[in-house]
Order: sequence, then structure tokens, then C-alpha cells
Amino acid sequence: MEVTDLDEIPSVSRTRLSLTLSGLKDAGTADRLTTLRRSSFLLPPGDPPEDGNGTDGGGDDRQRPSLAGRRPSLAGRKASTMTNIFALSSTSDIFIKKGCRPTFITAMMYLSDPDPDPRKLRRVFADRLLDIPRFRSTFSWDSEAKGVRWDPILRSAVDLEYHVRTVDGRGLFDAQSIEKLISDTYMTNDLDITRPLWRITVISNLKDGRSMLFFVIDHAIGDGVAMMQVMLSLLDDPPEGKKKVKTFQKKRRYTSAPLRLAHRIVNFLAGAVDGLVAVLVPPPSDPPNPFKMIPLEQSKGEPLGKSFVQTRAFCLDEMKTIKNKLAGATINDLVMALQAIAMRRYLEGMRDPTMDRFLCGKEKMHMEFLVNMRSKAGEKVTNLGNVFTMGLLAIPFNFSDPIDCVWKIKAKTDLLKNSPGFYIKKMVMDAIMPLVPLDVLAKKIVEEGIPSTFMISNVMGPTEECSLAGYTLSDLNFTALYSQGLYCGVLSYNQRLRISLVVDNLADGDGNELRDCLEAAYDNLKQAVFEAAPNVADVVEQPVPCVPLSAKILEFSCVAAVLSIPVLVARAWRGA
Repeated sequence: MEVTDLDEIPSVSRTRLSLTLSGLKDAGTADRLTTLRRSSFLLPPGDPPEDGNGTDGGGDDRQRPSLAGRRPSLAGRKASTMTNIFALSSTSDIFIKKGCRPTFITAMMYLSDPDPDPRKLRRVFADRLLDIPRFRSTFSWDSEAKGVRWDPILRSAVDLEYHVRTVDGRGLFDAQSIEKLISDTYMTNDLDITRPLWRITVISNLKDGRSMLFFVIDHAIGDGVAMMQVMLSLLDDPPEGKKKVKTFQKKRRYTSAPLRLAHRIVNFLAGAVDGLVAVLVPPPSDPPNPFKMIPLEQSKGEPLGKSFVQTRAFCLDEMKTIKNKLAGATINDLVMALQAIAMRRYLEGMRDPTMDRFLCGKEKMHMEFLVNMRSKAGEKVTNLGNVFTMGLLAIPFNFSDPIDCVWKIKAKTDLLKNSPGFYIKKMVMDAIMPLVPLDVLAKKIVEEGIPSTFMISNVMGPTEECSLAGYTLSDLNFTALYSQGLYCGVLSYNQRLRISLVVDNLADGDGNELRDCLEAAYDNLKQAVFEAAPNVADVVEQPVPCVPLSAKILEFSCVAAVLSIPVLVARAWRGA
């Protein structure tokens, strides 16, 4: 029997050994089954490739006893529509020539130790990160299949010296240095397409006495929820007696204001129509404003970089107290309300003329948000991919006070949560996008850009302090880098919540000023809530939702139909 290479990870060695013992002719065949893309001649008769939603794996798991039921297969599965779109910017010549830029997820993990051992970190990444097949796979665009083709490679072939680099901050690396690092990442795009599209920079000796792991991951590998699952898988096991957290995304409690039956029916039908129309007839673009980025074509395809700021850490327990005093509200409602309050404060403070048009309802500013479409909250960490669709919300600027803003936001999100629009939009997009020519799609992205002004993403992290490779994790943060004016990333860790802002320099907005507005908006909301409900048991009730005219007409029609039944019966009886 072939001797296992010493540089091969033990779990792969066990896999190759188990495959060979399972009756395969030689260890080379076992090696290929473990690492190469699954093709039709390797599948059992009558078992076609599965049509997945972007989940992955490193070979045919049914022939991998040591990993059975634990490593979903990657090769041979179809990537999701969103994964294909993200991959185009890195792999399609048409998109690259048009100037479309890749979308990156960046994560910052701060360690308390100022100078962690990079060899120790590389061993952890080799054992835990490479256990996830997409992090040891390259990808390319398959023009015939019109989708992403993932090609797993040997774990021993992954060059960790390239993927995990070290930089000495020399006690000078501060917030401005992090901003430059993020901007340079977006500008240079120097990831090697022939290698797995991720990289980690270990920056030691920060100015504040800590160190930082800076992750750059192509969005084609997975979305924010998936990447936070990846971050969780890298963490050390908790101390004995404590239960290991399996997922960041817990099933959220949802309590909406009671809607009349007619209102629910009308909202359901409107959502179905909106989900269809949103794909076939995209919404008009937001009017020019300080955070609306101009399309790439108007900038001649030349990016100017990104600016990055983040708010102070808000106490998550305090936010939960505020939420509980507003009947039925969620943390998401509070965060979206803070964005609306801060944006209005910013535009009014800058005396921006667009604010008057927003207040009178002549024009609207929209925020987009990611809607996780996974069927289960705690899917396996190897089930990566981009399983989401986009929600669109018109910002209600006509609120009278901070609490009123929360109620207006909640009324909108309640209707969205009771609507099938997200599911229909995803199904229609999955059906239509493969039919759209690549040059048409690239032209639309470059010439029109993204219609909304900004995007918000909210991911909940561990509620307790964690460690990685034996080093205490003091803070956690993430952002997304792509061609939009403003990105707002919300992440909680260890009972603290921060909001990160990434502003494209092609937009005119000031990220620092908006950050100050966000912090002031939180203080104003907290003060308003505690003044309205000063006692511990006090709760502010949500106003009764306004019933739309269409729902009233439906109710009147139903009542008229019911009341007409006795009349019709009486007439029929007399006629008889």
C-alpha cells in the first residue's frame, strides 16, 4: 500500500486509507476520488449529479466512510444564481473587460496577543479551514454549462505561505491603516485566480497592543451567513462544561402587529406580484444623493477606493432592553430605524436639497438588505454558497420622533415578513438569469449600477468571548467590498454590537459624519424609549396598522356577497 505523504493532513490520510480499504484498486484512485471534481463516470449507475443550492464538498462522500454524512459533495452540483453572478466578475472575460469588479467579504478578527505565532495559526487553518472544500478549490466559469465549475485540489497543494501572510504593524498600525488596507484590497484585486480565492493577513503589534487577522474572501465562495459559519468553525472548543455554539444564526422571535384577514390577503397577493415584477421590471434608481454612487461607466471604470469607519460598541443587553420596551420590535427593527434617523440627520445637517423631496414623498431613498433563504438555521459549515435574495425598503423619513421611526420601519418589515415576495423573486431569478446573455448583464451593471443607495447586512455573532489557536478573540468585524456607494455591516460579538460603514470614494458622502449621526441616533432613541417607558415593566404599544383601501374594498365585497345570499335564496324560493 502507498505510504501517506507526511505533509498531508491526517483527516485526508484517513480518507485515502478508508477508500483503499473499501475495495478500490489503488491509493491513487482513492486520492483522485477525494480531491478531484466528481464526473459522471465516477457516479453509480442511475445516480445523476445533484442539483444543489451552492452546497459543496470534496468528492463523492458516499465512498468516503470517514466523512460520510459530514461532508456534502461539491463537484457535480450547480452553484446558486447569486454565486454565478459573483463568479462572473472574477472569471468572465466579458465582465472583466467591461470593468466589473469582484465582490469581497472581509473579516477582521482581533486577538488580544500582540504577536501570535504564525506557524501555530497556519496549523489551525490547515486543520480547520481546509476541512471546508471550497477553501481548497479553484473555480472557473463554464460557458457551456453557464455556471461556476469548482475544481477541488489536494490539501497538500494549498500553499499556506501564500494564503496566510504576516505583517508587522510595528506599533503604528491603527484605524487609518485598516482603512487603507480595505481600500487597497478593493483597488488592487490581486488574488490569484489559479488558486483558491481567499487570503489571510496576520498583522501583529497593532497600535492598540493587539493583533489582527484580516480575511479577504471572494463572495463566490459564500455569503455573509456562510462566512460567519466559517469564522465559527475556526474557533477553539469552549472550556469543559460549556456547550459549543453550532451556529451564529438562531431562529429569531417574530411578533407582528395583528393584521386583519383582508389585509393579509391583499399583502400576500401584492407580495406575489412584487416578487415577479422586481425581477422582470427592476425598480427605478434612487435620485442622486451624497451616498448614491455614480455608475462605473460614468467614472470610466476607474475606482477611487473605499473609506471605512465603525461606530462605538453598543451594549447588546441595553439594546435588548430597548427592544423589549417596544412591543414586538426586533433588533433588526432598531438597527434599520437607526439608519433612517442617522441618514435624515446627516442630510438635514448638510442642508442637502434631496431631503426636502424625500420628506414630501416626491422621491424615495431605498436600502437593500440580505434575506437568508436557507431552510434551516443551523446548516453544516460546509454548506456554503450564496443562498439569499435581496429585499428592498423605502426609508420612511417622515417620522415625528425616534420611536415613531421604529414603528414605521416595523410596519414595513412586518408586511415583508408576511409576503411570499422573497421566495417568488428567488425562483423567478433562478429561472431567468441563466437565459440572460453575459454581455447584456455586464452592460446593465456597468451602465446603470445598483439602483438603491445603500445595503445593510446584519449577522449575530457569539454572545461570549471565544479564542482561536489559544489566543483570546477580543473583537470581530466584517464588511463587504463591491461597487455601491454605502455598505452598512452590523455584527454583534460578546454582548457588543457595532455598525461598520464602507463608503465608496466615488460617492460624495462623509462616512465619519454619518457614523457620528448613527451614534447620536442611538442616544436619542434610548432616551426617547426610557422616557416613554420609565419603569421596568412599562411597554410602548405599536399603533394599529393602517388598513389599505384595497383591503377595505375586499372586506366590503365579501360582506356584500354574504349579505346577498339570503336575498338570492328568497328570490329563488319565490320564483319556485
